[in-house]
Amino acid sequence: MTDLHLFDLNEDIRQRILDSKSIPVDFYNKQGQVIIHKKPDVAEHEIHKLFKISERGIYYREADLRLFTGEITEPEPPQGFSNVKLFTEQMMDGFGNDLTSIFSDLKNTSISSIHAQKSRQRVTEIFDEFQSNPDVMPGLLNIVNLLKGKNFDVNVQAAMKRAIIAMSIKTRGMMGTGKARQIQLVNIGNLMMTALFTHVGTVKMDIPTTQGLTAKEREYISQYPFVSYLMLVHEPTIDPNVKYNILRHRMPSPSKGNSNNYPDLKWMLSKLKNMSDKYKEQGRVEIASDMLAQIKRFLAPYDPSDDDVPILSLATEFASLTTDTKWRKAFSPLEATRIMLNESLYSYHVRSTREFIDYAAISLSENQKLIREGTMVITQVSSNDKGSEPVYEVAQVVEEYRLQSRPVIKRLGTISAKPKHRNDKKIIPEFIPTSFTKDRRAAVYNLNQDHTRYIVFLPDNDSTPELLETITT
Repeated sequence: MTDLHLFDLNEDIRQRILDSKSIPVDFYNKQGQVIIHKKPDVAEHEIHKLFKISERGIYYREADLRLFTGEITEPEPPQGFSNVKLFTEQMMDGFGNDLTSIFSDLKNTSISSIHAQKSRQRVTEIFDEFQSNPDVMPGLLNIVNLLKGKNFDVNVQAAMKRAIIAMSIKTRGMMGTGKARQIQLVNIGNLMMTALFTHVGTVKMDIPTTQGLTAKEREYISQYPFVSYLMLVHEPTIDPNVKYNILRHRMPSPSKGNSNNYPDLKWMLSKLKNMSDKYKEQGRVEIASDMLAQIKRFLAPYDPSDDDVPILSLATEFASLTTDTKWRKAFSPLEATRIMLNESLYSYHVRSTREFIDYAAISLSENQKLIREGTMVITQVSSNDKGSEPVYEVAQVVEEYRLQSRPVIKRLGTISAKPKHRNDKKIIPEFIPTSFTKDRRAAVYNLNQDHTRYIVFLPDNDSTPELLETITT
């Protein structure tokens, strides 16, 4: 990397960093490896840790620091992207007002044909305007910034984000893979309708608003997709695919082993069967038939070409992480993307994760790339042997392209991992620093051409400091 400069921590820069309460840019070691990541809203002790590390000699990209100091006011977008904003405040205000009215009604009733028609009309308008924009592929998905400071309820904001993000991933993914002619309004509309109503069941539930949930509380919350389904299963104007995807949007992983899918599939099938029997006894045959049809779809073989559920799951998680809650502040879009990638191994299908990273994440993060030249990554190497243990490699990005999940990487060695159950019962990969074995051959792979390797984890100095230090020294 040729544009690195030694970081000179003068008094002016020191004060600017303290005032900003952030790590303003990525910092590198002399090998061009990112050792301290850019991060907003950090505690003062983290800033002083940066100051301490800077005494050993760290480096920065000149353009990054010029942006921080105000010498330039707007970063040059990455190649293939633009600073054109794709959504207007007027458009999103109308969207938010519609949803506020609908969600208010749903506290006392279930979804009606009027609610469905109003929602369908609004998402159609948004999609038509989005798809017809000449900057539909490179433009900024500025939904997060548009909602900052708005008085919309948390549920309304999250629903708006889910719908916009799901639409963007699906549309851009199809355009980027040569399937633009296959884009159909009815399919995109169904996806956006699903995104709007995945969480409507929570308005009927007594959801805990504190950290440190009990096992019983977690199990109760995990049932919200089923409650949401019950609130619209009766409505014939809502497409059956919407109903199915609401039930399944938290079950995106195809893995039959460790996964973060919920609710429990056996529980879901049992509830559907029991309630189908009850509705049939009551003479409500249409509802009973829909539930039996859902059971049949759940039991059908996994279809890797059906990407709606993985897209909805990614959109749901991003919307949640970037929205304030009563127990934490919202993460920045860049940090939310890092969290999602690092938790993706047991949560999402790799293809959907890559499409989110490549076609939505940068534009959602004001054209900031998460994976850049110098970034340390861990890749999983796929194997045709289904019984073999997964192989993980530590690598450094040496050349970046428009598709940030597919850079050129230099392999530095191998590392072992094991599944770790967090306190909230979510499964994440735990990479073991002591297992890192260097490979001095430093083989280079272009992930845009090598389809056996894909990025599954980004070590950082915040959540995995020991791991990052081990692989960069």
